Amino acid sequence: MDKTGIICVSLLNTPYSLTRFCNDKNSIEIIASSITDHFPNCQVIHYFDHHSDVKHFKKYFETNVAISPDIYSLLSHAKENFKGCETIAVIHTDEPLTDFALLKELIQLHNDNIADYTMGENYPSGVCPFVISYDTLAKITLIASGNNEPYHRGAFFRFINMDINSYDLEVSICEKDMRRDRLDLRTDTLRNFLICENIFIESGNSYSIQNIIALLAKKPALMRTLPAYIEIEITGECDLSCLMCPRTKSGRNNVRMPLGDFKKIIDDINANCPDTVVCLSGMGEPFLHPDIIPMIEYVIRQENLRLIVETSGVHFTKENADKILAVYNNKLHIIFSLESVHAEDYKRIRGADVFQTVEQNIDYYISRQTENTFIQFVKMESTEQNLDAFYERWKNYEERIILIKYNDYRGEYPDNKIIDLSPVKRFPCWHLKRDLSINALGEAVLCKQDYQATMKMGNVLNEGVKNCFNRIQDFYERDYLKGPDEYCKLCDEYYTYNF
Repeated sequence: MDKTGIICVSLLNTPYSLTRFCNDKNSIEIIASSITDHFPNCQVIHYFDHHSDVKHFKKYFETNVAISPDIYSLLSHAKENFKGCETIAVIHTDEPLTDFALLKELIQLHNDNIADYTMGENYPSGVCPFVISYDTLAKITLIASGNNEPYHRGAFFRFINMDINSYDLEVSICEKDMRRDRLDLRTDTLRNFLICENIFIESGNSYSIQNIIALLAKKPALMRTLPAYIEIEITGECDLSCLMCPRTKSGRNNVRMPLGDFKKIIDDINANCPDTVVCLSGMGEPFLHPDIIPMIEYVIRQENLRLIVETSGVHFTKENADKILAVYNNKLHIIFSLESVHAEDYKRIRGADVFQTVEQNIDYYISRQTENTFIQFVKMESTEQNLDAFYERWKNYEERIILIKYNDYRGEYPDNKIIDLSPVKRFPCWHLKRDLSINALGEAVLCKQDYQATMKMGNVLNEGVKNCFNRIQDFYERDYLKGPDEYCKLCDEYYTYNF
């Protein structure tokens, strides 16, 4: 491997790369020392955004190059700096669990087959780097000439994929398909940093991919650190009576969460569960809450949070739309739920004769703000006949249409599904792993299916979001290792995945 070079890249959007793990090392330090141990004779160059401070890197890497944070700058610098290499491995310094023994296997596979590009498939993100020949690097540099998009870890393959049949690709397949777990072993978020730390604690220095697979098979709770998606019901009120909604049985029909309580919850999430998606939904209509606009504004001002608001659109008036447009930033996503193209159908499905109002409200907003604005259609026997006409009605926003399956709430509601989409073999529940549902009283429940709050995990106002989320840990681990318990066995929402 004398003619192998290693490109190390540090990305600005990975804020925990300099945070030290329990072993008193940070991700960049781990990568740098691992390269020295496994590839002592290779040419190594570390690239980092020119906005970064070189003092963070100079003690770890001998050769540091500050570049403009765009794709072409990195590729063109690499083309010049690695002229003496035939094979180049690309590593990102926010991936502390990179398997360097696996990387050696990839390089050998690449060289034995005279490949242009060699990568891994079905591995957890952050374990398997990729390898590229120098000639291929030079070629894609020409293709990328002038490209000033921010560099991202998929940039190399993006150019390969433009004409993939022109390249000889080799692939290493993970011994166990890890895609189902969507495991991200990077330090780009606190959630992922803590997963990496869990693996370090449990595995010591033996964190090869084989050991990681074996460890997680026994202790899946190591993958569950902080919530990624938190649904907050700010009100239980609604003036519709939709076929697919059990709101009237929730026991919270007239409950509103005070603005002060909402802000307290958001402050807790922002401080302790950064990089979380907050969704205002639940059993009620968010725009019936008198403080909906200040609530939206409060969330999207937080540095670490994104916001989704699900609404029927009935009360998404021109006045409310204008207020939202005045404070809008790209952290805000609006989802309008609508399954009809005619007033009679709307009244049959939603139980109110307000179709024209809804349509006008949606038209007014989406024509002014198409970014992060979506129209949602629940597919069920009662609405299937409307789908073609629905696409025709909203054809100018076709890429904004979201289709979702009908939810029968663990068999409590009539089976209105068009077709059973459940996987042939059940797998562990996504919602137990990454979601938290908070009702208008501040109660955290097992999941959104528990609309009557029979499985309370505590009140987040008194006990905190993290503590309530951690109480679901045992449910998740049992579900992962043994399958669903009595409460969950009739649920078919386990395979759906939120933002």
